Amino acid sequence: MDIETAKQVLIRTHLAALRNHERASGYVLEGMPGIAKTEGVFQAAQLLSVRVNEPVGLVQFMLATISNVDVKGFLIPVKNPNSTIPDTVFSRPPWMPTNTTMWVVTPDGKIYGPGEWTGDVPRIGFLFLDEWSQADEEVKKPAAELIYKGNVGECRLKADWRVVAAGNRTSDRSGVGRELMFIVNRRCLLRIEGRLPPWLSWANALPDGKRPHYMTISFAEKNPGIVFPEKVPDGTDPFCTPRSLVLMDKDMRALRSDKEVAADQMPMDAVARELCAGWIGEASAAQYFTHLKYAEELPDIEDVERRPGSAKLPSKIDAQMVVAYMLSHHITENNAGAIVAYTKRLDIKMRVLAFSTFTKSPHRADILAVPEAQLWLKDNKELLTAVNA
Repeated sequence: MDIETAKQVLIRTHLAALRNHERASGYVLEGMPGIAKTEGVFQAAQLLSVRVNEPVGLVQFMLATISNVDVKGFLIPVKNPNSTIPDTVFSRPPWMPTNTTMWVVTPDGKIYGPGEWTGDVPRIGFLFLDEWSQADEEVKKPAAELIYKGNVGECRLKADWRVVAAGNRTSDRSGVGRELMFIVNRRCLLRIEGRLPPWLSWANALPDGKRPHYMTISFAEKNPGIVFPEKVPDGTDPFCTPRSLVLMDKDMRALRSDKEVAADQMPMDAVARELCAGWIGEASAAQYFTHLKYAEELPDIEDVERRPGSAKLPSKIDAQMVVAYMLSHHITENNAGAIVAYTKRLDIKMRVLAFSTFTKSPHRADILAVPEAQLWLKDNKELLTAVNA
């Protein structure tokens, strides 16, 4: 299943457990690196907060970087006035939710990092055991008890906090150890696959400034086999995943000159090429820069605003696909009408792509305020339903 489906599974089963006054079952998300397993758990917490209309906490505990004692806590002697032999207790382990260890999300969309939340520990939350598959066996043993029962020894999570783990597959060559048989039948394993449609929906819905460049999004649309590979390549060279592509995009945009920022273009110099290869590998970088050449065929957004009926229109379908994303990234209240008029000149398939992207963008309301857009969406409802299925 893809990460969007997994999020719904986590939310719906958590809500059911809350209704039944029981702890939600432990889940393990397994999949190749870079396909948003970690991000998906954080997003599930945000969506759950909206559903329950109260803050939701999340503790991210990186199992591959800790030792056994970090899960169980330290054994500390305690003076016993009735005995010459001291008692012992375990210290509070770092996975326990506290204001310094947890993230908190609220129904209004605010996110508080560790140390920023000043209220009580939320009633509901996630303990997220990241890098479960890569953890040492001596760490997995006590952590498995957390997944199954929500406790290690006497240290217990609140009943409305659930435990979710995530890790890679054995075939991913990321140091994955053997699974412990005693936990296999006591948790649910969700195998996560990277898929283009959920990623596109996520990327296009991001706010201005955080959204990947339209050239990067259209690259993923045109090259899903590069961005969502079926297996991790041999060797230790960089390779493309949704994660490395987004990180590359962020650094590439930081390299832009003032002129490139003004024109909303990506850099294409030698430094940019090396940076790109350092994130997604040389072969993928070469394909990415071939894709950037479509920028030469694109219309100027100011020309689209001034002359939507005659502004430059690429003849090639691939270039029109890039245009569809470019238009979505430049919608404002003032130019939405012109963008709709220009979009109606695109090939029908690219028109459908463009309007589908418009309706998922943060500027959806601006487009829906245009009468021509309302009419087009009404007349082509079946096409849009098919492309979004």
